[in-house]
Amino acid sequence: MTEDHVILRWRIHEGTLPLRRRHLRALKTLELPEPLLGWIHERLEWALLNMLKDDSEAVLVLDIDPAAEVKLTLEDLRAAPHLCAADIDSQDDLAGDLTVDLNQGGEKLTGSIWLERDGGLFASTSQIYRATDTLCYDLAKTLGHEPTVQPQTLETVELAIASGNVFFISDEFGFLPIWPGPDEVDVLTISPLVEKLRAGFSKLWR
Repeated sequence: MTEDHVILRWRIHEGTLPLRRRHLRALKTLELPEPLLGWIHERLEWALLNMLKDDSEAVLVLDIDPAAEVKLTLEDLRAAPHLCAADIDSQDDLAGDLTVDLNQGGEKLTGSIWLERDGGLFASTSQIYRATDTLCYDLAKTLGHEPTVQPQTLETVELAIASGNVFFISDEFGFLPIWPGPDEVDVLTISPLVEKLRAGFSKLWR
């Protein structure tokens, strides 16, 4: 996987970086030059030792532009958004990015849409590499489900949302259900498998 410019937003909880080893493995999939990857690792280690306090709740932002520079900053933790079907963009009839109103402006969220369909679990993406995605993938396997990694049509995702079978996985926000509409969180029952995944995920990523 080659990226020209990528921004990673990693949740910091109680002064530590959850899923640290998985995050480092995710960096390798970006196919960055070895000297640049080594420099990023050094800066990351410095940041974790010098920028965090024991009670830090924040987001570590890595802005990686191989043609220019790498910026590493610490930002305030943002409230998790309420996601619904209308937030999903589509490209070629496939479910794509989510655009939500964060900080009073439409912003695309980085992560992956997952859904349960016909007894199977699907990650609507072409590749699993982010730390939280690999965690979800491995967790599903422990529950006896081998996820299929394949972009899904917007129609398929919308039908699954109506049954409480769709969620979003993000390195910044973790596990977020996707609801049919902005006011339907209290009237929709999440499917048993999705609920098991959410419960297991919450124990391993905080």
